[in-house]
Amino acid sequence: MQIDKFIVLLKEVLNQAYEEEKNEKSLWSLEQIHSVIEEMTQLLSYAEQGKIFFKYGKKQRMLNSTYILTDTYNLDSTLLGKKISALQAQYDKLI
Repeated sequence: MQIDKFIVLLKEVLNQAYEEEKNEKSLWSLEQIHSVIEEMTQLLSYAEQGKIFFKYGKKQRMLNSTYILTDTYNLDSTLLGKKISALQAQYDKLI
């Protein structure tokens, strides 16, 4: 059940990242967006197999996308930022 919700959130983040990529006035740089897309794609490929991928081990759960949010002013206020924050909260609860 947890993984199903995680998959839904991953797809929402990916969809929003693709929308940000098209937005010329986005606060996100293309490099940041591509980093998010790469990370979400990797997580999704594992999740769809029923697995949870922890790139840095189970003790280090902060997503690279979350680091981008904390390192760049105002990104957390964007729709993509809010979706990443929701995903991070769900990721923290997994196994």
